[in-house]
Amino acid sequence: MKLLLVNMPWGKIDFPSIQLGILKSYLARHGIDADVSYQNLIFANMIGLDLYSRLSISSRYSYLLEWLFNEFLITDPSLAREVRNTQERDIRELISLKSANPFLTEQYKPSPLGNAQAVNEQFIEDELVKVCKKIKNETIPDFFYKLLNGLSLSEYDIIGFTCSFSQTAPALSLARIIKKKYKDKVILLGGNAVSGDMGMEYLRLFPWIDYIVYGEGERALVDLVEHLRTNDDRLNGGRDRHGHDLKGILYRSGDGQVIKAPPQPLIPMDDVPLPNYDEYFSQIGAIEAATGKKLKQDTVLFETARGCWWGERVQCKFCSLNGENLHYRSKKWETAYEDLRALSRRYERNSLICVDNILRYPSFAELLSALPESKLELELFWEVKPNLTRAQLQTLAKAGVKRVQAGIENFSTDVLKLIDKGASMLKNVQFIKNSYTFDIQVSYNFLFGFPNEKPAYYDDLLTLFPLIHHLTPPLYPPKPMILQRFSRYYGQAAAHHITRIEPMSQYKRIYPMGDIDIEKIAMNFSFDCAEIPEDLDYLNRITEAIKEWNIRYGGNHRPVLAYESGAGHVKIYDSRFGRFKSILLRGLAAIIFLHCDDIKTLNSIMETAQSGGDRHDRDEEAPYAASLDAARGGGQAASQEAIQRILEQLQFKKLMIREGDRYLSLAVQLKDIQHRIPPQTMQNITQAKLYHAFEELPR
Repeated sequence: MKLLLVNMPWGKIDFPSIQLGILKSYLARHGIDADVSYQNLIFANMIGLDLYSRLSISSRYSYLLEWLFNEFLITDPSLAREVRNTQERDIRELISLKSANPFLTEQYKPSPLGNAQAVNEQFIEDELVKVCKKIKNETIPDFFYKLLNGLSLSEYDIIGFTCSFSQTAPALSLARIIKKKYKDKVILLGGNAVSGDMGMEYLRLFPWIDYIVYGEGERALVDLVEHLRTNDDRLNGGRDRHGHDLKGILYRSGDGQVIKAPPQPLIPMDDVPLPNYDEYFSQIGAIEAATGKKLKQDTVLFETARGCWWGERVQCKFCSLNGENLHYRSKKWETAYEDLRALSRRYERNSLICVDNILRYPSFAELLSALPESKLELELFWEVKPNLTRAQLQTLAKAGVKRVQAGIENFSTDVLKLIDKGASMLKNVQFIKNSYTFDIQVSYNFLFGFPNEKPAYYDDLLTLFPLIHHLTPPLYPPKPMILQRFSRYYGQAAAHHITRIEPMSQYKRIYPMGDIDIEKIAMNFSFDCAEIPEDLDYLNRITEAIKEWNIRYGGNHRPVLAYESGAGHVKIYDSRFGRFKSILLRGLAAIIFLHCDDIKTLNSIMETAQSGGDRHDRDEEAPYAASLDAARGGGQAASQEAIQRILEQLQFKKLMIREGDRYLSLAVQLKDIQHRIPPQTMQNITQAKLYHAFEELPR
């Protein structure tokens, strides 16, 4: 039997599908022939690559993108006519997220981030309706016509679709068209959008779908193909010819009832093969040859682990990743190392994105240490928890990790505790500081609108943010928390005082059929909370503060807070607040400042200050000894009062922050960021050094 695996719109076009790449390799290992068709590339070329990217990259459009394909799912002619007459209204309602979170009231009005976003907002208001009506009424019918007549579907026995949350309606639509012309083709779906109750309802409602693979697809798909190869009656009650139960699939019994077979055992990660991306690059080449356009194609995806090691301990309350299985397991580091080498060699790409939910550093410390010796010069991306230490981030940087997505989510310790992030304000600031030091680009969201959050949780952030304008800001605008299936907030709603849970209204626009149970196919839900603050203006203040942070960090005069240390002193250069300042710390102040380069407790600071500094901060030469002796008052141990006074002065100068009895210096080392400092600021630093123009802390 021969398979065709299809990647539909609105899958990303900048890199291949790792899901289909792995399945192709796993099927080949078991002697099963499979091709992969990137119909998302074909469609993107039809509507324009820039437009496709603008639409597919934004979560705001996720409902709209599925709705564009829904006409081919509607079997009732009168309903089809009715839906056709309400297209403009539907488009406007589909992009509104006001019902997504009860904190999104009329009080909340984020403004555009500069001209580029303002232009994009104008595009949304003035052009989106016209563009989408053309795509829906002209481009998509033409796309399906060309696909049906241009793709050799008759060669295949089984046609499978990968379904993420913007691919489900497109996949269902094409499946119906194929089934109408080729009634003997076996149609199956798989992916996170058709897991659990969602897949059961899709299979019940759409008779042209034969099977759905849920959970991990490798073993389930091989077993299903082997069963179909040896059985004429399709599924024979869910048993193969040897009488063993098939696992990991949804199917219909003889009387049409939807059955969920038991799950497949999780596949050992070292059994997961290297993904095969050959068809992606060959299709890219064909499009380039036909159009004369060059397509972005510098990146491939790799996988080293599945599940979430943190979620196994304490799942973040809002998180829905991994669906029904959080169990973490990983490849041996040697296997991951060979995968990276093989992918880079086969596809001649040095940019590789890891699709793991979260890096578990101990599992891959040896891999990260081995990569600098490999001479591969890779540029890697990983998703990480912001608990990585300075030394661990330095190892990542040396290994070629240029970008990370960090699960920071917020800077309020009260909020972070509320959602079980296992983090704090200080830890998150330390993470973005150390990432900036090692030139690792950090992408992260700022989330708000959690059940039971209070305005007071955000008060300190308005003071904090200007102090860290020299570090990477969160993406703008901040995002409301979305209540999602599989999250703890959804599964334990009553315990968190969450009420009135309903599927997002947009689903009814995508699937207007009266006989569908929207609650079963929905991933996102609207909700209410027992306690919502009457005055939600704090969200506007936080949003404006994050906007200002983004503007200053992204401008031509990016703020700088940097230091360089010498024998017994530290020089600090500060342009965060408009006027450039240079500050000199001597003796005990220098010791304390350097000691708090990472988070330190008050007890640790006291011990270090009274013993003469960390070993790496100490210098036996006379200038350092003299300044330290002076700081101690002529050889006496530094008093607690003197240490407390210096800590207060460092905070007053906005060079250090505190949380409870823990302290963190905010400056990064000058030598680590010198090449990223704006020219005018660098000139000011040079002048301060040349003329030794420094202000000092009061004694």
